[in-house]
Amino acid sequence: MIKKFHFLILILGNLLCSYSYAVAQPENETYGHLIQANSLFHDGKYEEALINYQVVIENQPSNNYVLEQIRRAEEELLYTEITDETNTDENCRKYISKYGEEGKYILNVKNILSQNLLSEAYKYYQNKEINSLENTYKEYLSLLGSVKSNEMKQWLYSLCIEMATEEIRKKEWMSSKVLFERSLKYSSTDLEFSEAQKGIERASKKIK
Repeated sequence: MIKKFHFLILILGNLLCSYSYAVAQPENETYGHLIQANSLFHDGKYEEALINYQVVIENQPSNNYVLEQIRRAEEELLYTEITDETNTDENCRKYISKYGEEGKYILNVKNILSQNLLSEAYKYYQNKEINSLENTYKEYLSLLGSVKSNEMKQWLYSLCIEMATEEIRKKEWMSSKVLFERSLKYSSTDLEFSEAQKGIERASKKIK
């Protein structure tokens, strides 16, 4: 009887050891992936680090530390694409949308996009593509705010006035009035506002 009891104890002990080992194995593997991921991240190998972080998060979906590391690795990869000039504007927009003011590189990204949009806007100004210029200006304000946008605003005002004046020469009074009205939105000084108002009045008299 005692021998049978000892035999049962031995079997139960082996089962418990086997279970503990089976449970410990995934945990050890997960920890190994985490160590590897952190090492790769430190070396700037973000794609490889992400692969290992994903393995960890599959086993520990609520691990906030790993979730944050994934976010940081993805941010680093996106910024690398921006600085490598891979779809720069598109990726700048994506970065601003995803990370906003909390982004590690937000100031650099905004500066890159700002310069690109200003360059694009100037081409529209030279080609008198006023609608494209206006859309670029609106996007600039939406993504980057009003800082450094005054130059683009001045181009819009000047182009509206120039095109309105051309319409007057052709005696296209209605279209000139519309352009003068449009220029009011982009006037920055009392003199510019007054110039636009006078244009509206002149065109309105002719329409009557």
